[in-house]
Amino acid sequence: KRKVDHILFMCLLLLYHFTLLLKYGFLDDRYLTSLEVSKKMGLTRQRIDQLVSSGISKLRSDSLLREYFKDDKEVGESLREVDEKKKNKLVRKKKK
Repeated sequence: KRKVDHILFMCLLLLYHFTLLLKYGFLDDRYLTSLEVSKKMGLTRQRIDQLVSSGISKLRSDSLLREYFKDDKEVGESLREVDEKKKNKLVRKKKK
């Protein structure tokens, strides 16, 4: 069962990875619309938008990514802003 869980996890990561590569032109230096990506992958445009959004969120929250960019002031500031927004959102939820 554990092996199946690992395989499913890796497949999901590959799905995010490939979607972002296509969408932002990392494969052929050409940005694609969600519709173009959806046709290539056989998924709906809405699903592509979900994958892009989730993939970017995962990248932003990845501790390895944070470590890699720790000396980059611009990226570091962006990551801190995301952290602050998340913290504020949690505080608002707790107050309700």
